[in-house]
Amino acid sequence: MFGLIKNEVYKVFRLKKFYLFMGVLIVLQAVQIFQQLFLPSERIAYKMNGQSFPLEVIGNNIIVMVMFIAVLAADMIADEYRNGTFKLVLLRPVSRIQFIGAKAVALLASITAIVFFTVIASYITGTIAFGWGDQLLLQGVPVAGNSIAITLKSAFASILPSAGFGMVVIFIALITENIGITIGLALALFIISPLLERYGNIGSYSIIHLMNTFHKIVINSATLKEVFSNIGVIAAYAVLFYIGSAIFIKRKDVLL
Repeated sequence: MFGLIKNEVYKVFRLKKFYLFMGVLIVLQAVQIFQQLFLPSERIAYKMNGQSFPLEVIGNNIIVMVMFIAVLAADMIADEYRNGTFKLVLLRPVSRIQFIGAKAVALLASITAIVFFTVIASYITGTIAFGWGDQLLLQGVPVAGNSIAITLKSAFASILPSAGFGMVVIFIALITENIGITIGLALALFIISPLLERYGNIGSYSIIHLMNTFHKIVINSATLKEVFSNIGVIAAYAVLFYIGSAIFIKRKDVLL
């Protein structure tokens, strides 16, 4: 199993798309910095500094994470199914459940890598542009505590709902077997999620909503009950869609 996971992780990190998204993240950081430095002061909602910039970047990059996860999951599942790589792997003594598990771990590793690349890059670009600053701010509001520890906690928290969303997209890719449809449906989930918030508490159970909010909950003095409640929802997405993917691939004839 370890060898299978290692192989899947290696395949993800050698994709050019992975490094393309890193470039996109740097460009978006540059755009945010340009807006802060050169827009009229009345159009800037709050001031920025280097130690606060990573928190803002984490919160503003949700659409990029949705696209990143959708593209990678589509490549890992739909594209491999189309070009026959699925068959080559499953002809070896590897169970299909292990195969999906390895794909999920590889996607989690890529999400973790892109999140921490984002944090490191935004510390560098933000500090160069704004200086380190006197205190950590979240949307202009001071946050008490060690700024680096809080930022790392927020970064770890952002990984959890992204991983849950990743399992959803893996399931979609298995069902559709099509890269374009997989990416399109992932984006549709992103667009539909805000509409669900009009219907009471339904929106709070959306995985996209949790991608937008969970990293803020853990640093905003939320109760343990609230934090673990959200973790439970995220875990439900991950487990249910993993089980769904495992059941589907066990019944699917991918060796023809």
